[in-house]
Amino acid sequence: MEEYAVYLRKSRADIELEAVTKEDTLRRHKTLLQDLAKNRSLKIVEYYEEVVSGETIADRPEMQRLLRDIYQNKYTGVLVVEIERLARGDTKDQGIVADAFKYTDTLIITPTKTYDPNNEFDEEYFEFGLFMSRREYKTIHRRMERGKIDSVKEGNYIASKRPYGYDIIRPTKKERTLTIRENEAVWVKRMYQMFAEDKLSTHAIAREFTIMGAPTYSGKTEWSHSMINEMLRNPLYMGYVRWRYRPETKSFDENGNVKILRKRQKDNDKIVLAKGKHQPIITEELFGAAQRRFEEEPQRVKLSTELINPFAGLVHCKLCGMNFFYHDNKKSKGTRIRMTHKSAVSCKVKSCFYDDFLESVIEILQVHLDNFELKLNNSDITSHLIQHEEMISSLEKELQSINIRRASLFDFLERNIYTEDEFIERKIILDDQKKKLEEQLQKLKDTKPEPVDYQEKVYNFSQAINALKDDNVSAREKNNLLKVIIKDILYYRIDDDTFGLDIILH
Repeated sequence: MEEYAVYLRKSRADIELEAVTKEDTLRRHKTLLQDLAKNRSLKIVEYYEEVVSGETIADRPEMQRLLRDIYQNKYTGVLVVEIERLARGDTKDQGIVADAFKYTDTLIITPTKTYDPNNEFDEEYFEFGLFMSRREYKTIHRRMERGKIDSVKEGNYIASKRPYGYDIIRPTKKERTLTIRENEAVWVKRMYQMFAEDKLSTHAIAREFTIMGAPTYSGKTEWSHSMINEMLRNPLYMGYVRWRYRPETKSFDENGNVKILRKRQKDNDKIVLAKGKHQPIITEELFGAAQRRFEEEPQRVKLSTELINPFAGLVHCKLCGMNFFYHDNKKSKGTRIRMTHKSAVSCKVKSCFYDDFLESVIEILQVHLDNFELKLNNSDITSHLIQHEEMISSLEKELQSINIRRASLFDFLERNIYTEDEFIERKIILDDQKKKLEEQLQKLKDTKPEPVDYQEKVYNFSQAINALKDDNVSAREKNNLLKVIIKDILYYRIDDDTFGLDIILH
């Protein structure tokens, strides 16, 4: 039997309308498409409800899941309110969506038209619709950006998160500004005084704030010098609002994947700065003194961007969650490299020698590799999975047979082959059988073991272990190989002489 899926996603206009009407757009669209399927006798077997608003496929997990299932030819077609809901990203994303439907012969069904991607005219109509959708998106985006700039120039605070020391308020529908949060504002004042007047460094201020128990934005006990540095440079605290200070930029990583960054704007002419509607926490004179100190102090020498730590971004303290980093103290000749806890006041977990750390990681990964090789050669695991799938298939066939028999009952009743009493008696028996089968089938599906590609795991772990043992392999390459198999490494101390590692795999 042909099977169909439903894809649901809110547009920006839907989100704006919901704010006024309080209506659930996805629920309304779901009902609309269910009625469409019912009228056309289409069997819907899966729903993909996008709860996040993303411009690209990378930002939309349900679209990613839908595409994976389409590639596996799971559906005859996909129901959607309008084709624009499928792809509104760049040309690359639109091509990915169009190709997925085209090369799997998957139909796109909307309330107004059914698109066959392998029909020349439908394909052109589909691609034109996506093109117009992208063009409309860009127009809306430009209009919204202009609106944001105008709002900032009027003194409104439009960022999504509140700044430290303030709460967001809306005096009117068109105004969005800030009110001072006193328990944090006192620390903002103290921070500027310590930096501009007492001449303390940002590291020293962070340390003092942590010791004194100053509340942080996130609720953590530890302050960092980067947090202090950002706040000391923010004109918001002297009563101004700014926009485009850290614009969103896109770039590619070493694997060619798009990554989104927010970098500080180098061109000051592009930064929008205006007098805000909120009350300042510090004076313009104190803010100016802080900026002069930044300008007067010598700039740090720019560090090399070459990666030297194969475990970069992977090692954290199990006690407090802070990073461990690779520390090569070149000041003392013959000093061994260490894996060191990031500077902290509240957590004092001892560091360890890098070569000891490396040896421990290799030993743990080798244990996992041996286990995967054992499972790869164990035919019982594969046969158990096949047996489980055969049991599910068998129950599905039984269930299908019962549904056919139930449907026949109504036909027999209409043709007077069964009396009403006979019909009711047989229907009760079949309904009971159906219910039990559905319960058994669901239990089997819930306990279905996930298929594991042990051959791939053996390959990936072998690659990573061999790279760690080879001094000729770059730290960057080692790091890339480790990130394929490792999600996190938690470091802890067993005693003064022994450390432990919990390696969490993907």
